[in-house]
Amino acid sequence: MIDADGLNLLADLKDYRLPPGSVLTPHPGEMARLTGISVEMLEARRRDSAVEFAGKTGAVVVLKGFGSVIADPQGEAFINPTGGPALASGGSGDVLTGSVASFVGQGYPAKESAVLGVFLHGLAGYMVGRELGEYSGIAGDVLDFLPNAIRIMQNDEFCRWALPLAGWGPQPIYGRAMLDFLLDGELNYGGYLPRDFIELP
Repeated sequence: MIDADGLNLLADLKDYRLPPGSVLTPHPGEMARLTGISVEMLEARRRDSAVEFAGKTGAVVVLKGFGSVIADPQGEAFINPTGGPALASGGSGDVLTGSVASFVGQGYPAKESAVLGVFLHGLAGYMVGRELGEYSGIAGDVLDFLPNAIRIMQNDEFCRWALPLAGWGPQPIYGRAMLDFLLDGELNYGGYLPRDFIELP
C-alpha cells in the first residue's frame, strides 16, 4: 500500500519499480504530481488516466474522488458506486487505505482488495451521510460505521442484488439511489436488511 507521503516520494523519483501486488491510492492532486498531467486533464478522463498509470507502474491504482476508479495493470477498471460528502473530510483517505489493507492482510489479491476496500469505505461514508448529515460527518465517523457496513456487505442478499444493480458502472449516482432503495427496506428480504443495520455503533 502506498499513500500520502509515499506517493509524494514516488513523484520525486524519475525511475522506480514497484513490487507485484502494490496498490497506490492517490487523490487527483497526488495523481497529477505522479504523472505530470494537470488535475483538470486527469479529471476529464479519470478512468483512462487510472488505467494508463496502472499499466505503467504495474500496480493497482485507486484514483480517489467522486466515483473512485480502481484500475489494474491489465486494463480493467471499476467505478465505485458508493460514497458521499463525509469522505471529503481530512483523514478519510487514511480510513480508505486501512480498509484496502485489511483485505490484503486477509490474503485477497490486490485488485479484489482495492475493489472491496473502496466499496466498504464508500458504503460507510454513505451511511454517515444518511445518519449524521451529509456535511457534518468526519473521518472518525466513517471509521465508526465500518462494522455496520461490513455486516451489510456480508449479507448474501445484498451481494446478490445491490452489487450487480449498482453495476460498477460509469454513473455512481445510480449506485447511490440503489443503496437508498435497499437500506430503506423497500425490497423485502425477509428482514435481511433492517434499518437497525445502520444504527450508530
